[in-house]
Amino acid sequence: MKKRLVYIALLGVVSIIMNIKAEENCCGTTPFDPATQVCCDNVIVAIGECCAFSPLAPGMECCNDGPVMSGLCCKNSDGTEEGYDPATHECCGGTVVLKGLCCNNIPMGSNYECCGATAVLGGKCCGEGEDAVELQDMQVCCNNVAIAEERCCNGNPLTVGEECCRKNNTEEVYEPTVDCCENSGVQSKYMVYTNWNTFTTNCPSPAPREGHEPSSNGCSTPRSLARVNVESVFATANTVFHGDCNAHDICYDTCNIDNKDNCDTAFWEDMYATCENDPNPISCRWAADAYYWGVNLGGTSAFQRAQLNACQCCE
Repeated sequence: MKKRLVYIALLGVVSIIMNIKAEENCCGTTPFDPATQVCCDNVIVAIGECCAFSPLAPGMECCNDGPVMSGLCCKNSDGTEEGYDPATHECCGGTVVLKGLCCNNIPMGSNYECCGATAVLGGKCCGEGEDAVELQDMQVCCNNVAIAEERCCNGNPLTVGEECCRKNNTEEVYEPTVDCCENSGVQSKYMVYTNWNTFTTNCPSPAPREGHEPSSNGCSTPRSLARVNVESVFATANTVFHGDCNAHDICYDTCNIDNKDNCDTAFWEDMYATCENDPNPISCRWAADAYYWGVNLGGTSAFQRAQLNACQCCE
């Protein structure tokens, strides 16, 4: 009798347990599979689709016990998470920051910018994308190249052998081996000019032309002597002053655009010195005066032609 009573009691316990288990696997009155489902506010949903005791709507995920749009939950390595508005914020290495304040997954201050893979102070970045670099002291960003300020010309980096001509608030690239930087801009160093005014305007500081050797061709009879139709010392002045005339030619043919008066005065003095040893010094000096005034008053074009040949635009 006792065994029967024990058996009946055990059946009662099993029945109670089975009823509890049945209730645990029911959502309200509806059974569900706890291996794949959960009861969420009396609604059966798949595991992971219940957030803060409320079913998740399509396209949503649970973030910090609250629903957010899928992909907008910023999850940190320490397990914390936070939702964010992609219109104004972004997830940066597990931390929500204002949009644009994340560099290489590292948050940065508002006065910084992302330069390549590094955060740098605003305005100190040069280049684009992964090739961007931080500007160092005395550098400028020249067409996306970090370079010394003086090596940037009109927005472009100078190459080897190039320099920048900075005149009249303009910048122009030139090569000093073949060009000159003048107030008028870049000029060809070796150009042979034919117009004196153009030459002196473009090349205010000319230099002796490379390879040029000054030359001479003796005396040319001044027009004032050519009109004298007499056989006298004037007829032989070309011979008497030959060395002096050659020196004068060489002076004209040596680059110095401001030297004409000096050349002419030296010529006069040389001829007077020659006349000291002439048998007829008075007539000799008369001829010397005629030669001097001939070149002084009428030799400008000859001087200019010689200078255009003897000078280049700059050193």
